[in-house]
Amino acid sequence: MHTVPNKIAALRKQKKYSQAKLAEKLNISIAQLSRLERGISSMSQGRMVQIARANRDQRLLVCFQA
Repeated sequence: MHTVPNKIAALRKQKKYSQAKLAEKLNISIAQLSRLERGISSMSQGRMVQIARANRDQRLLVCFQA
């Protein structure tokens, strides 16, 4: 299943970012990023844009619009 949380984790891994590195770029805790990637925590549109920019990948924005 290609959910937004799954795509966030996949793109992070593709960029070879650790959760710690991406969390630092987003100015959130590793625990919060983990909850976002597992779909446990909801995500605002602003957070989605922030994650897409941190990953330098606009494909995440398309997921959010669906």
